[in-house]
Amino acid sequence: MRRILPFFLSLLAACDPAVFRPQILVVDEQGAPVAGAVLHTRDGEITTDQKGMARLRLDRPELILVSADSFLTEPLPIGRDLAEEMITLRLLAAQGRTVLHSTGDVMLGRRYVSPDEGEALLKTGDGGASASAIVTDVGDLLGLADLATVNLETVIGSLPDAGAYPGKRWLLQSPPETLAALDRLGVHVASLANNHQRDWLDAGVQSTLDQLDAHGLPHVGAGLTAAQAEAPLRFDADGLQIGVIAFTSVNGDYVNDQYPTDGDIAPDEILAEDQFKWEFRSWGAPDLGVPVAGRRIGSAWLAVHDIEDDLSGDELAALWASAVAVYPELQDWVARRGHGGGSPWDDDSPGAIAALADTSDLTVVQLHMGYQFATAPGEAVISAARAAIDAGADLVVCHHPHVLQGLEWYNGKLIAYSLGNFLFDQDFLSTWHSSLLRTVWEQDRLVEARIIPLFLDRYRPVPVTDSLAADVARRLYEGSLLPAAAVRGEDLGVRPTLRDAPDAPGMRLDHGTVLLSANPPDPSSLTVEVVQGALTPLPRTALINRRLNKNPPAGLLAGRSLSGLGSFEDEDGDADRGDVSGWTWDNDDVLIDTRRPLSGLASLSLFRDVTSTEAVFARMIARIPLPAHRLYDANAVGLDGEATWSVRLLTERIGAESAAMVRADFYHFDDLDPTEDPESILLHSVELPFVAGKKQSEILLDMPLDAYREVDGLTPNAVLLYVVLEAPAAASTLLLVDEVEFIEWREAIAEPEGWAALDWLRGEGTVEVEMIGL
Repeated sequence: MRRILPFFLSLLAACDPAVFRPQILVVDEQGAPVAGAVLHTRDGEITTDQKGMARLRLDRPELILVSADSFLTEPLPIGRDLAEEMITLRLLAAQGRTVLHSTGDVMLGRRYVSPDEGEALLKTGDGGASASAIVTDVGDLLGLADLATVNLETVIGSLPDAGAYPGKRWLLQSPPETLAALDRLGVHVASLANNHQRDWLDAGVQSTLDQLDAHGLPHVGAGLTAAQAEAPLRFDADGLQIGVIAFTSVNGDYVNDQYPTDGDIAPDEILAEDQFKWEFRSWGAPDLGVPVAGRRIGSAWLAVHDIEDDLSGDELAALWASAVAVYPELQDWVARRGHGGGSPWDDDSPGAIAALADTSDLTVVQLHMGYQFATAPGEAVISAARAAIDAGADLVVCHHPHVLQGLEWYNGKLIAYSLGNFLFDQDFLSTWHSSLLRTVWEQDRLVEARIIPLFLDRYRPVPVTDSLAADVARRLYEGSLLPAAAVRGEDLGVRPTLRDAPDAPGMRLDHGTVLLSANPPDPSSLTVEVVQGALTPLPRTALINRRLNKNPPAGLLAGRSLSGLGSFEDEDGDADRGDVSGWTWDNDDVLIDTRRPLSGLASLSLFRDVTSTEAVFARMIARIPLPAHRLYDANAVGLDGEATWSVRLLTERIGAESAAMVRADFYHFDDLDPTEDPESILLHSVELPFVAGKKQSEILLDMPLDAYREVDGLTPNAVLLYVVLEAPAAASTLLLVDEVEFIEWREAIAEPEGWAALDWLRGEGTVEVEMIGL
């Protein structure tokens, strides 16, 4: 019996659908097999045989690191999509090669230490153990590089609230334990040129510099003086001299521009926290030509701004010091006017880059610019990034939007406009898709550029695979090909506005990563039969012509899945088997069901019986942005058609019939006025009931046409989805749901030419669909 039991258990494991056995062929750059390469897995090490082959046994997605003598260690994310094919992994020779890893925005304050619910991810006083645990799933990835950089967008310290910058809306401070996370990640350089280094004024700048210096972590882009902030960093990578320099254009001037001036009419009711904007305070600097008078803060700002270019450095410092003594809410977040902060981008910045390039083998520029949450880079960041390359930069890495944007080739050099958040706590779905840029160099020649798809699972960065990795790749690819720049209108709204198409890289899914090439491939076409009353799927590893083709038939709707997280599959490479990203619930009668999957290996199940007194629900953990249009002309007129929405899902019921529905809560998020705290207002809810049958079925629930209606003058721009099951009238019921998608529909014929991540067609007829594959 003792001998039979292990054999029986091994048979069960062999039949376990959760187990998959990918085959890996490791080769060198000439295609010759690499024997003795080591695959570092979660459970141990596996070595390739004489033919360069290795077979893995995995029960969940995983990030494998593959190493061999004389080769660069290569990251290999493996999900179930790769289980049915031979994975050929090419290792690059290490001799003469340098690897750079670049990421986006990093902080570990706010919800990390004081969550809205549940336990804090970061606990102070534990020696950094919890901070290190937050990044454990990517802990061995970033440090594979010779130079790994992050944008550290926070003060590091334990400064009191009373010392924070008066009047500043967003204040970011992370505890010193944050440095343990950076250690675990293997960060080599922290870029500090951003709009949060001065959130606790110069005391915050000093605290951050002291913490980093005491920890031995090099940094660039901030200081207590302009000279200190603007100083570049020279990093030695095995003899290769890498110059790193950082700038920001997010300096506080835009906030000051919105403050009321003396002639503005004050509202009838003024909140206590807004009183400072409307007060007349006595101030002046007669010696510098500013007479003493009662002024509002906006007029005081204009008095400074109008004459500062004519003043010497000492005169400007004195003028600013006198102004902020009376108006401490005047915002200035960069090192200038006699105080510290981040390094400002200005007319002299290209010259500083050129000087650094003259003394460096490889020059990397970090730019903190653009507009938060915008799908396209701003005009100013495009201009600055290109100017940086014209001045001698080999690579430009931008951040600040907190969402994925595109990449561009400019004069043969690579610009990454936004890689998304890497460690951040924002609660929009679009802020959770993330990426790591891996570039391999021979001196200043770019040998290879690759994207590692990531996702912030409950604010923890994790590598992702399968459809979630493809979703990250398509977002980056669409952003790269988008012929738009973000432009702020007179109403302060930021819109993707038509411009000349950028020189976008080609992107190809390659063993769980995204390999960049010189140019996008030529489009191909696909003949699609669209049946009335049914949804027709489009390839999800391709971008589709928004119009489908140059002359699309009228009446066809093209659909974009905005949620992307409704499959309930385990697609992230963390240590938890069976967990899913993007959904939450607080009832034990909701769970991920692997025994009765409707699609793939898992579904969401909700259970109620006659003793139940309340409905049970699961909801998406973050709101989905709802743009009115995705491309505008120079007059702020939308170039695509009006949108409608649907919810698609697979369902099945076991047991008694019970009321079920999808609920959509529509919100208006207002972040336009930088002098006021943003508002997130629930406008209305739409309930979409459905009947689940005893056999699996696809259900499409169309939103009513007034779902996008104004409420008190506010238009919805975000939605939060719930799946709800009521208690049955008799017996008990189990509701299975899968492939939950919130779909945006636009008529194809009303769309402009261009490439988009489209997923569905709806209507009737046969159509040729143009696409670019990944």
